[in-house]
Amino acid sequence: MQFTVSSTLLLNRLSAVSSVISSKPMMQILGNVLFEVNDNKLRLTGTDLELTLSSVIDVEDASGNISIAMPPQILRDTLRELSEQNVRFEINEENLAVVMRTNNGKYDFIGFKGGEFPTLPQVEGESNKITTTADIIFNGISRTLFATAVEDLRPTMTGIYLDITTDSITFVATDAHKMSRIINTTSHADSDCSVILPKKAANTLKNIFAKAKDAATIEFDAKNIFINNEEYALIVRKIEGRYPNYKSVIPTNNPYDIVVDRLAFTAAVKRVAVYTTASTGLMRLDVLKGNLRLTAQDIDFSTSALEQVTCQYDGEPLSIGFKAQLLSEILACIASDNVILRLADQTRAGIVLPAENLENEDLLMLLMPMMLPE
Repeated sequence: MQFTVSSTLLLNRLSAVSSVISSKPMMQILGNVLFEVNDNKLRLTGTDLELTLSSVIDVEDASGNISIAMPPQILRDTLRELSEQNVRFEINEENLAVVMRTNNGKYDFIGFKGGEFPTLPQVEGESNKITTTADIIFNGISRTLFATAVEDLRPTMTGIYLDITTDSITFVATDAHKMSRIINTTSHADSDCSVILPKKAANTLKNIFAKAKDAATIEFDAKNIFINNEEYALIVRKIEGRYPNYKSVIPTNNPYDIVVDRLAFTAAVKRVAVYTTASTGLMRLDVLKGNLRLTAQDIDFSTSALEQVTCQYDGEPLSIGFKAQLLSEILACIASDNVILRLADQTRAGIVLPAENLENEDLLMLLMPMMLPE
């Protein structure tokens, strides 16, 4: 059996698909990528049993159909050093010996029986389906992923919550110290539903949807989530459990709005953060009329820093402490020229907002304060 395929296209899709494979697979077959050729279409599939990613590409001159698992690492390492060209695969269907021919070379290796590869889950029973676009999924994930919890003590908080209604889709992530929530009003479902997307799947989608703008679907049944666009199909096991009531923790009565230039504020935060105490990362913000003062000190090393940034504020002076790293992460997810800090006092959560939202979006970041020393 033979087929021909573009080296660059194969490398691109093979790299993405093999990224979900575990470094220590439970079975030998799971360390490979499944190649399925059918009617001049090649489907590549990789899985770790929790997460499965596949992609279909066109091939030429396929002399038949086949299902064979191949080792991705040697293929990637070989293809990476080739210029763009067609490569031809010749497969002995009896002993699964594979020959890959290039313009100037020939490479031999052994494949594995495709029938030993796990059967992929299918949608079962009742399901919810949402039609959206790949860039909406990318934007939602890329600006919430940083806020997911690291510890597995509360598994629901390690993923991104998709709160879907007939009017919008909301992406939410929180670790109880910070929260990111983004509402997109161009995507919606026929009925209200919700699902928690695991972090590994979110990272995979962030990578493969980074430049995509085509139509995409999100569908989930009682066990799995299925996300598809023109190039990729992802299947991941749902995180079970109830997500925290994120709406209840968003302050509704923070009366003080401070408007500040995002780039100037971000740069000042990063510089002053260098001088925070390693164990706490505490940065103090003192808000005065027209002026935002950032200070930090590390008593153990006798270092300190102070910066002032011009802002729009005409209220009473107030002070609040934040962990510098978390504030920096939040600012990195905002694209508008100016940001709004919506504060109350040093004991209540602060809200960070873009001064100008993107069309059909509503972005809100929440950061819990830190206790200021007396």
